[in-house]
Amino acid sequence: MPRYYNSEFGLDVRSSSFLSVLPWLAMAAGTNISGWLADFLINRKLLSTSHTRKLLQVVGSAGPAICLLYLAWGTPNGQEGKGVPQQAQLTNAVVLLVLTMALLGFQAGGFASTHQDIATRLASVLFGTTNASASLAGSAFVYAVGVILDRTQSWARVFELIASCCLTSAAIFVVFATSEPQFD
Repeated sequence: MPRYYNSEFGLDVRSSSFLSVLPWLAMAAGTNISGWLADFLINRKLLSTSHTRKLLQVVGSAGPAICLLYLAWGTPNGQEGKGVPQQAQLTNAVVLLVLTMALLGFQAGGFASTHQDIATRLASVLFGTTNASASLAGSAFVYAVGVILDRTQSWARVFELIASCCLTSAAIFVVFATSEPQFD
């Protein structure tokens, strides 16, 4: 995020450090809210466990995708020359990034909890495997972001790519995921 704030708004790392922490604090809140909401929906039998996981995964994937697409298409480059002060553009970007990460936290009640549902005894192994895979993909993505920025100088392309990954993962989860026990 500091690189984004620097290239789009001219902020140095020191100036953007607080702004870069806010989304992660929001994610911590979103993660906790997701857990409480999942427990509420399941314990009150408002939704099945599988439907609860799918709902929270969609919120945790589609919500961030919408925020990122708005960020890509609506700010700040989309507002240049429209009389929108840079401070308003920065505020808008910060709010969207905070909301993106808060909503990403809802995946804790979705995908991240499914391991325990499908294989109580093997949940740690399953979570470790999926988390390691995601970490490897995330590492490759850091490189891809650098390539995209070097070639296009466009954060919009980066945000569009992340949004497409979020939407694709949500669709796959909704179609294929279950919380029914698979192993024991």
